Amino acid sequence: MKSRYLKYLFVAFVALASCSQTPEKQKQKAIVKKVDVLLSQMTLAEKVGQMTQIDMRLLDSPQDIKDYHIGSILSGGGAVPQK
Repeated sequence: MKSRYLKYLFVAFVALASCSQTPEKQKQKAIVKKVDVLLSQMTLAEKVGQMTQIDMRLLDSPQDIKDYHIGSILSGGGAVPQK
């Protein structure tokens, strides 16, 4: 009888433990929510710019990065930083 009680108790414990959210999942949900808020505040031009990676040689001035919302700059394949 005691072993049956322990089996039921074990099953109940496992069921309850699997229902709880880990702190990692809670952090991930908070990050996803924050990203959704940031994306909702961006214009389409900003979103497109953030997905754009251009070669350094194509930049006329540092202002181009701000004007075109450039997401990343490729500094390789022959493109070296200028002094």
